[in-house]
Amino acid sequence: MSGGASWRGKPPCNPNGRGYRRSPRSSRSPTVGRTGGGNRAGADAGVGSGGGGLARADLDGAPLGAGVTAVFVGPEGGWSEHERAVLPPAVALGPHVLRAETAAIVAGVLLVARHR
Repeated sequence: MSGGASWRGKPPCNPNGRGYRRSPRSSRSPTVGRTGGGNRAGADAGVGSGGGGLARADLDGAPLGAGVTAVFVGPEGGWSEHERAVLPPAVALGPHVLRAETAAIVAGVLLVARHR
């Protein structure tokens, strides 16, 4: 080593600049189960009527009801007719089309704010 520095044992970093110690990582993936019955993913629960509390975000949706506990956020191009038929009723997240990432945040904020 130049400059008179000497290391006892391992140097603080490996050659690519990362430390030797790493936090443990889980090799398990999250498990997603079915929500509701059949192919309708809880569509018979109704918007905010309990019984599953699922809704999908859409511009022409109803206001977020008290029983909604989860909101499906779709693609920025909108839901297909098939998706509209098999997913739960629609709720509105506001008057504008939102990017998928923004819609997920807005849905989460509205769900949390409703419980305060």
